Amino acid sequence: MCKQRIVIFLLAVFATVLNSCTVLTSLYSSKNVSNDNTTAYSEDLSAYRPTVIDTSQSDDTFIYNTVDTTLQSFVINESLNQVIDSISVLQLKENKVSGFTVLVHTGTSREEALAIKGQLVNIITDFESEVIFQQPFFKVKIGKFQKQIQAVSLLNRLKNDFPKAIVVPDTFPVKSSGNEE
Repeated sequence: MCKQRIVIFLLAVFATVLNSCTVLTSLYSSKNVSNDNTTAYSEDLSAYRPTVIDTSQSDDTFIYNTVDTTLQSFVINESLNQVIDSISVLQLKENKVSGFTVLVHTGTSREEALAIKGQLVNIITDFESEVIFQQPFFKVKIGKFQKQIQAVSLLNRLKNDFPKAIVVPDTFPVKSSGNEE
């Protein structure tokens, strides 16, 4: 009884597969395609293509005139620039500047943080490392960079010795260039 069910099931599966193959064959057969029902896809994209204006100069230079396709309601450059400028002004008032640093270690042990700082001094001599306590963690950071790509280059140098090191945003105090004696 069980063998009969398996044989019937396999025959049903085989018939289904065979039937689907004949349907697909008939769909892709060139004899069944009629030219009446097929239409070619077309779309006018000329509004989005750049236009070239010939300046008729002898050095064969062209001026490209591109069409602005952005919707003006979604342009946030002006408001974003105002926010960035206001943040910069606030940071300068507080004698701070935004940048990036490499966070090498975070932990609760001060001794471990100092040991890692000692390792950093031996490995990287051209950047200053520091241990910072932000309750409840001791953090070991190295380098002060204005751009993230600069911090990534230092991170690549450290990855073999400190695989958990990451680049993090940070703020740094601005040294006053005023009356220092």
